[in-house]
Amino acid sequence: MRRVHPYSRTSEALYSNFSPAGQRHRGGFSHLKRTEFRAAKLLVLGNFFNFHTLLRHPMYCFGALSHRRISMNYDAIIIGSGQGGNPLAYRLADLGWSVALIEKKDLGGTCINVGCTPTKTMVHRAQVAHYARNAARWGVRAPNVSVDLAKIVAQKDEVVFSFRGGQQKQVDKRANLRLHRGHACFVGLHQLKVGDDLLESEKIFIDTGGRPNIPAISGLDTVSYLTNESVMQLTTLPEHLLILGGGYIGLEFGQMFRRYGSRVTV
Repeated sequence: MRRVHPYSRTSEALYSNFSPAGQRHRGGFSHLKRTEFRAAKLLVLGNFFNFHTLLRHPMYCFGALSHRRISMNYDAIIIGSGQGGNPLAYRLADLGWSVALIEKKDLGGTCINVGCTPTKTMVHRAQVAHYARNAARWGVRAPNVSVDLAKIVAQKDEVVFSFRGGQQKQVDKRANLRLHRGHACFVGLHQLKVGDDLLESEKIFIDTGGRPNIPAISGLDTVSYLTNESVMQLTTLPEHLLILGGGYIGLEFGQMFRRYGSRVTV
């Protein structure tokens, strides 16, 4: 996330929404009263923590393995079922390799579950609302346009579940591809522990993607904030959404919620 300098034009517009007469302050957000923060939803868009650093710093599980462990050997082990892991797993399995695919949460990774698929579904609904409010430009009258955010979120979830189910079907139709549910830990150079299972392979691919990385901003831990993931679970439209971060993700959510009807400050 790009930190806004206290004396930049962007920060002046941001602080003016919380301070009398646009008074500037230093030191992050610790000076703001709790009641002032309640006037807005706060969306924090920090940099994504990239788990590919595990390639340089493998994560080992210390401690004894369960005595009930089951040892399985594969031609390849792939950690993560996102846009990197799934195509690789399918291709290797189609070539006749025995493949283990490890996923600790939902099939499809970031893109299907909390990235491209859900955001573009919600962006589409925002575009429809925008067209409806501006329909008079094309000679169409559409008065009293309103947004049912709970219904939009339900539709978004339905699309995500459908895409996730499609990934499960791709796994199920390949007999030599096995899905292991759980957290993977290295216990040796070519060994991984997933629950009670001990997996072995000469080829281990780490495709675990990323997650929101909350920046160290003074006062942030004293307020209830949203991330790029949790903001898509809101079912009530916020009156005012404050977005920290002016990158493409922040601007996408900013335009989306502005078209829904919220007041937005980036």
